[in-house]
Amino acid sequence: LFGYGLYRYTFQMKCEEIPELKLDDGATRIFLNTRGEHPELVPSELIELLKYMQHKTVTAFLNYLTNEKKASANTIESYRRDILSFLAYMDVQAGQDPLTATADTIQKYALYLKGQGKSNNTIARNLSGLRSYYQYLVLTGSIATNPAKTVKFDNAGRKYPEILTNAEVERLLEQPVLNHPKGFRDKAMLELLYATGIRVTELVEMNVSDVNLNLRFVRCRSTRNERMIPLYPAAVQALDEYIK
Repeated sequence: LFGYGLYRYTFQMKCEEIPELKLDDGATRIFLNTRGEHPELVPSELIELLKYMQHKTVTAFLNYLTNEKKASANTIESYRRDILSFLAYMDVQAGQDPLTATADTIQKYALYLKGQGKSNNTIARNLSGLRSYYQYLVLTGSIATNPAKTVKFDNAGRKYPEILTNAEVERLLEQPVLNHPKGFRDKAMLELLYATGIRVTELVEMNVSDVNLNLRFVRCRSTRNERMIPLYPAAVQALDEYIK
């Protein structure tokens, strides 16, 4: 529904279709829009992580998330990025195979991230991803115990989101300029988010078939459930103008 002008990037291994983007190790990182047009290289500082995709446990774990856990594309990309960063740390900083990591190793990694200026939320997310990664390795028999299971990080300093005032919400909803398809798209997205409270990932994965303007509701799907959410008139109007 909202694919127009939205972008995502994906990893593709040994991409033969676009040889000019092929790296020395045969791996390719591509930036694609949702229609698969105009491939471009992702920023160079991210490309170095690609060599760690060759670690067989990473590919297997990501396939497990996709096929068994039915995780969303955003969740998988988050795990991928965090685990590749950890493997790079293990290679360059610790000089250690990730399969031999201990709780002390991972605790030192958390401190390393803190020293790199990472926020408490980012560090907590990284540790959560590592717990899942190592738990998968336990399930597959690659290691005996999960070294990340007992690692804790003080996240007491986490910041909670600020609530917008009514005036701020009104100014936000008035931002889109309705003289271009992107303006109508942005208006529909903002009104739908405000009307329903759905997650951004749920919003961008919504299809036209999930919208029923006659009965004034949208269907929202997740990996666990499906729900029907009613719409107020302004959201219905914004969606109608965007779809038309």
